[in-house]
Amino acid sequence: MKKIFSEKEVTLISDVTHIALGNAGSSVAKMVRDEFLIKDVEIASETPESQFRLKDNYEKYHVLFTEVVGDLLAATYLLISPEVENILCGVLLPDSMLGRAEMREAALLEIDNIVIAAMVTKFSEVLGQNIHGDVPSSQVCTRDELEAIVNQKHLEIDTSLSFRGKITTFYKGICIEFVCLFDETVVEAIKSFDFDSKKQLKGKLATADAIKQEEEPEAKGVAAFLKKIFN
Repeated sequence: MKKIFSEKEVTLISDVTHIALGNAGSSVAKMVRDEFLIKDVEIASETPESQFRLKDNYEKYHVLFTEVVGDLLAATYLLISPEVENILCGVLLPDSMLGRAEMREAALLEIDNIVIAAMVTKFSEVLGQNIHGDVPSSQVCTRDELEAIVNQKHLEIDTSLSFRGKITTFYKGICIEFVCLFDETVVEAIKSFDFDSKKQLKGKLATADAIKQEEEPEAKGVAAFLKKIFN
């Protein structure tokens, strides 16, 4: 593996990744009304190996793919097993909609929107980069197909940084695996980070969060989710 980042920069990458995943987990937990945990986080902050392997042996996965665009370019994948898809749809959809494939897909796409937006927001704020998630897509893949897709993307974008982990909930048994591949655009963002301004940045972010909460009260629960997907 080719070394790209200094030890200080590797620590920064780890910190920002955990902050971003924590923000994503918090958003999922609010949506499904549960407590969340972040598990099995792995970060490759040098030139990563090209081989991607899944640890869970499910026959198929619901795969939600989103490109992150703007100052940084990345590819993200949310991997949801059939069992977890059933739990999520049972939590988010009324019984009358559980048999409708389009509504089940809409529920998964909304989860992807929430997770990616939460993750990207923190990367954007901390690294000072203007980035956002593009329109997500979904498909159902076998384990081998999914591994091939991620490995191909890894090679296409010449990945410079990657991380993976799991967003899990405490009570409902939800587990969403997360994979993110950044291309070389992330290298300059990390290397140009002003470590001396971290304290000032923290104060600015706290003020921005307070203003955002005042201007946009957070919607909660299934009713808010259904309103989003019908609008």
